Amino acid sequence: MFHLIHLLDHKNLIERPFDFFVYQPKAYSKELQSRWGNRIRRSQWKQIFSGLKHLDSKFIFEWSCKDGELPEKIDSSIRYIDEEDLRISHIGVVGEFTSLPRVQS
Repeated sequence: MFHLIHLLDHKNLIERPFDFFVYQPKAYSKELQSRWGNRIRRSQWKQIFSGLKHLDSKFIFEWSCKDGELPEKIDSSIRYIDEEDLRISHIGVVGEFTSLPRVQS
């Protein structure tokens, strides 16, 4: 499997690619996540992929958005390691099943 994950705010991608970091979880509904993008950062994606049983995954590329202005205040619900983690704009992940789970009949 090959996963290409875009990590920027789709609402105003060119001028304000990180604006979705300011919203509190209650204000950032599932509908907004679908339209503007989820706010999961690279470090969280690494945790998610590493926790998948029977899948060997490898991050093969990442791109950063160094020109975009970060908001002054980032909501405390956004989990990230550092500024670099916030600025990652795209990641590519290859996943391969190591073994298929057994189905009980």
